[in-house]
Amino acid sequence: MLILPLSLKLNGEPKADAMPTKPIPFLLTSIALLFVLFGLAGCASQQNYAYGTELNADKVAEIKKGTTTRAEVETLLGPPANVSMMEDGKRMMMYSYTATNSEGHANATAYIPVVGLFAGGGQGQAHIHTQSLQIILNPQNVVEDYQFNDNSTDTHTDISGLAGGFSSSTTSSTNPTDTK
Repeated sequence: MLILPLSLKLNGEPKADAMPTKPIPFLLTSIALLFVLFGLAGCASQQNYAYGTELNADKVAEIKKGTTTRAEVETLLGPPANVSMMEDGKRMMMYSYTATNSEGHANATAYIPVVGLFAGGGQGQAHIHTQSLQIILNPQNVVEDYQFNDNSTDTHTDISGLAGGFSSSTTSSTNPTDTK
């Protein structure tokens, strides 16, 4: 918002740089409203986070024990996050993915001194999606075994002031893939 100085007449001539000697109620109301709006904008937050590459369950299902090679796995899924040496010359390839979407906001009364302790509070929710794939390769770099897990968790939380309480609900789903 742009506020320009008002013109006042002095000896019948307008003076462009003069400001009125009394505050203008509209101006003060506008400024107060801006402070309230900017204050309320800080009451909500949202955070999205993802790490790794999301795995396609259909592509994981194409992996066959005793047949699929390391090169074929990497063609299907890309490079693994980690490869570890195991006993007897075996290797373990690991893929992982985590995505978190969360959102929360506080009630306006939470920001009122003293009142906020009793009447304040807020709500929040989060969705967490995790995937992990572990593939064991024999010394010839052929898949010997693998395990794929695909998990989702949804959480909703309500927090009230001291007079209220706390409640939370969580829903989880796990989809482990049977290896073939």
